[in-house]
Amino acid sequence: MARSCTLPVDAFEVASLCSVCLNLEYDQFDKVPVRPDKMQTHRTKLGDIHSSAQKGCEKCRILLQGLAMFPLSTSNSQETSSTLQIEEDTESMNLSVNMYSIPGKPLLVGAERFRYEHHMRLEFYTEPDCSPSLPIFGHAREVPARLEFTRCISILKSWLQNCINYHNACAASVFRLPKRLIQISGSSLKLVSTEGLVYSHYMTLSHCWGKSSNMMKTTKGNIERRYAGILEDELPNVFKDAIAITRSVGCQWIWIDSLCIIQDDEDDWREQAAMMANIYSNSYLNIAATLSGSSYGSCFLDRKIFGDYKGRDGLYDMWSLESFPMVSSAAGLRVRVAHSRGHGYIADTLRKDREHVDPLLDRAWVFQERLLAPRNLHFESSEMIWECNSVLACECSGLTSLAPKEEAHNAENIDVHSAKTSGDVEVRGTLKSAFARACQGKASQQEILDLWLRMIELYSTLALTNLFDRTYALAGLSSRTSEQVDCTFLAGLWAADLPRGLLWSAWPRQIKTRKRLTPTFPTWSWMSQYNSKTSNSHVLFPENYEEFVQDARLQIHHTGTYCKSVDGNPFGGIESGQLDMTAAVMSGSLVAEKGATEEIGVRVGGVVLGVAWFDCPTDDCLEHNQDILCLYPGSLGKDSVSGMQEEAYALLLRPVPGGESYARIGILFLELRELGCFDYAEVRRVRVV
Repeated sequence: MARSCTLPVDAFEVASLCSVCLNLEYDQFDKVPVRPDKMQTHRTKLGDIHSSAQKGCEKCRILLQGLAMFPLSTSNSQETSSTLQIEEDTESMNLSVNMYSIPGKPLLVGAERFRYEHHMRLEFYTEPDCSPSLPIFGHAREVPARLEFTRCISILKSWLQNCINYHNACAASVFRLPKRLIQISGSSLKLVSTEGLVYSHYMTLSHCWGKSSNMMKTTKGNIERRYAGILEDELPNVFKDAIAITRSVGCQWIWIDSLCIIQDDEDDWREQAAMMANIYSNSYLNIAATLSGSSYGSCFLDRKIFGDYKGRDGLYDMWSLESFPMVSSAAGLRVRVAHSRGHGYIADTLRKDREHVDPLLDRAWVFQERLLAPRNLHFESSEMIWECNSVLACECSGLTSLAPKEEAHNAENIDVHSAKTSGDVEVRGTLKSAFARACQGKASQQEILDLWLRMIELYSTLALTNLFDRTYALAGLSSRTSEQVDCTFLAGLWAADLPRGLLWSAWPRQIKTRKRLTPTFPTWSWMSQYNSKTSNSHVLFPENYEEFVQDARLQIHHTGTYCKSVDGNPFGGIESGQLDMTAAVMSGSLVAEKGATEEIGVRVGGVVLGVAWFDCPTDDCLEHNQDILCLYPGSLGKDSVSGMQEEAYALLLRPVPGGESYARIGILFLELRELGCFDYAEVRRVRVV
């Protein structure tokens, strides 16, 4: 049952501008640069809000009421409280309060313990059937604490029909069935070979396997039984949920990886891994069990909102989905903990604690499944989220707007950052929509190569059970991209963009737990290293990589640059690789204090240059006075006044024992004052393995 705060609110306006809340006027907030959603922000202190409310500011009183309904202490309380005495809570009084406003959306309010580390995010919003008392309190929908199946199907059908009616970017262009599918005929299920079948809509499922030994699989030993029939009662819950959803939208086919691929047949596995682009991109809808850590969870678990902070007991704050009415003169004004964390995960703007909240999104295989499928239905920890090639939408409406819409538009003819379609869904400039645009031939090669680096930064953060699957889990995206770029794929990079693609740096930098995956992956590829704690290969490219200018002396010799594949699939497993190029180089040595891998510098001509970031400082066995070679690919970033390049990077290489080739060990960051050091450098041919 909803509770309300007992703090009184006087129904009068403060005539002058309140210096604390700025009268909650959007135009008074600070603008955020490069925000297509026109977000503006304001930062203040909880203590100041409290003082201003006591002096008579109605808007500050509204903020104080909302904040008073939720515990602001450091405990991991999962219960809200309307009796919190803010004026006596010293810790709470010292909290910073950030406000975020987007036109037409609820006001998002974050209470911080530390800068940019929100203890919680609240949203103040107006119920859909009421008029906002202030424009800043945009409309939002209620979200039930438990998702009922009938509600799920009702919302899904609405989103699906809207997509079919208005989104040309989501329409299928190729009609091809996977090699095998699960047939749903009434209450009967069976595995079916699709050879000779006429195309029909089929669904796909994205799910966490959990412990592989417990996963229900198809093997060489049981495939004939699967063809004869599958007992639904034997299926794990996530599979049952997906099949029930498939039935309810009138579809009789579904593809589930563990059942449709023969898991102990290496040839079948590789064949189907190479077909992932077709399997997911030709699907009708991909069901994503985003909140479940294994197939034995469910899409219909009790919902919860995770906080941003771990308490002293090591547990994450968790909040109920309950919302509370505000005791004020404003009808329909409510407050709740915001669903923004899940939005950030789906929109690829947030990564923190993703593996605990929505574990599916932390898996590398799922990255391509999301981008390839024309439509995804996510069962996130706090709500359902719709993600298609054209839009994002959600139950709470935080990814959408309930404001009046413009007339319906064709998604392929509108600005993805601002335009709207009908059906209460806004078109977004998401990674998924950008990739769909690229695959449909609506982007230049340079735009696609820029997009690829952005995709790799995100993909490299994701975990794998089998580290050598890094190429296979990307193969669908690689093969789709290859249809639009006229060059060779080389261990996660493109031949046409190699000089820039080599500028990756492993993240976090200089950690001892990073290991090499050689000789399988060439050291110049970002795939050659991984963090043994997280099983990801997280890398970053220079922030301003679009401004890269290749050094005129650099030449890639394509006849000597290659990756040798395991099975002839250029996007599959790799046996070895080589990079052959002519470039400006300088010889140098490593400088280490007492052998400390954290404090290694690069000396060239008696001078320590730049800032060195090493890929695997421990695993590569770096030593003091070790001979190295600095190779200069180019510079980037122009000064707005002089027009001169502002920074550059050099590859750090070391000789491979017993040969004439080199191996990459890291990258050297050079500032403006150091850029001239390569002006008169030796130019020679170098091979890197």
